[in-house]
Amino acid sequence: MTPKSLEPDDIKTAEGIVAVAAEATEAATKTARESKKGSSIFAMRDGHTLEFNDILFSTRSKNPEKNPPKKILKGISGSFPPKTLTAVMGPSGSGKTSLLKILTGRIGGGSSQLDLSGEIRLDHKRVDPTDIDVRREIAYVEQDVSIPATCTPREAITFSARLRLDKNLSDTEINNVVNDILDNLGLQKCADTLIGGGILMAGGLSGGEKKRVQCGVELVTGPEIIVLDEPTSGLDSYSAQNLMDVLKRIADAGATVIVTIHQPPPPVVRKIDNLLLLLSGRLLYDGPMGIPVEQKFTELGFPRPNDYNIADWILVSPL
Repeated sequence: MTPKSLEPDDIKTAEGIVAVAAEATEAATKTARESKKGSSIFAMRDGHTLEFNDILFSTRSKNPEKNPPKKILKGISGSFPPKTLTAVMGPSGSGKTSLLKILTGRIGGGSSQLDLSGEIRLDHKRVDPTDIDVRREIAYVEQDVSIPATCTPREAITFSARLRLDKNLSDTEINNVVNDILDNLGLQKCADTLIGGGILMAGGLSGGEKKRVQCGVELVTGPEIIVLDEPTSGLDSYSAQNLMDVLKRIADAGATVIVTIHQPPPPVVRKIDNLLLLLSGRLLYDGPMGIPVEQKFTELGFPRPNDYNIADWILVSPL
């Protein structure tokens, strides 16, 4: 059968359809790009798997016989999967903050006073966490608040957004991102109050509000990996639950969320997916939170008493 040749009108129609399709594709791409620019902190993301293997960390001594080096982390291994809120727990001095600082490149192997060895992997590829490109992948919220006392929460978060987000974003888009963070972290009422603090600036925000501002400064980029060192310290129970709810929603959106936390109340425990439990620099447990960890401790001969919260019991029983 001889194929039918296209008439000029048919060719014009086909060209018109292709042009319309191209315009539609370009518009959809533009919309997706713009949506990503001004997206909510709960926007979907890919997340990354962060792994560590055989991490040994200790102080270095010029005279080991008189002053033996202190072993802080003793060959621990584990991983933090995406779309998961993982709590790193353990008694004081167990190495929680040291582990986070190693993973985020705040402690490297180049110090003359510290010995560090082991392997860090990002999506199964070995990386140097002190490398600036790797550090850009990980948002790190320190335990101590370091925001200038002379600015407001709105100014601090806006400044972070201006530095880190696309330079082509309009003022309206930046303001949308900032207001989204202020809303979700419960900071709108104090958004224009000076942070304050120190000898010369008494008053200002409460400790819990300052901690939430510090979290907000790091959330502007919609990071794939978020590491927080004791984000609930200094917060009342209600504020701690609200902050953990925000972090859980970010994890559910695909991010890898890692927090150190001290004896959380049951409502906060229920938001935790995985637990990494340290004791004196050793890994005691790495797995799901809730019933699995309770069963594990029961098998080891430490059943939880009825009047104990599981988060309290796992810290008391191994000591």
